[in-house]
Formats: sequence, structure tokens, C-alpha cells
Amino acid sequence: MTGLPKTVIISTEQIRKAMEEPVQAIVDAVKVTLDRTPPELSSDLMEQGIVLTGGGALLAGIAARLEYETTCPSSWRTTHSTAWR
Repeated sequence: MTGLPKTVIISTEQIRKAMEEPVQAIVDAVKVTLDRTPPELSSDLMEQGIVLTGGGALLAGIAARLEYETTCPSSWRTTHSTAWR
């Protein structure tokens, strides 16, 4: 080891595998939160959906994954844009 930076090529599948545990933790936390949410608020979430912000919102497919796992509409928004995605 030289301590110098080097280039390493990794595949999309390797990244997906490395991210699976943290993404599942996010999904589980959202599910627990929805389970604990009072009915009058959860009905609003089912109508309006969940809006994801911050760096985690930029993970490819995270909104679709949350929507699939929670059956609650999900979308994301960057802090630099006013456009909803």
C-alpha cells in the first residue's frame, strides 16, 4: 500500500448490493413511522404522498421502492429545484 489514491472500477450490481441494507433500513423506518401515524394523518399521506428530500432522495429508484413497499405515493424534490418529480 502506497497511501496514494487509485482508480477502482465497480459495477452497478456491486453498488446495488452494497446499498441494499441501508435502503432496507430506510424502507423499514418509513413503514414503522406509517404504522404509528394517526389515521387522520395517514389518510393525508395516502392522498398527497410522501415527499423525499436530501441526498437519500437522489438514490435511483428510492421513491418507486417506497411506493411499492408502502402503497403510498412517493416523489422526490431537490433543494435546488422547485420542480416536483
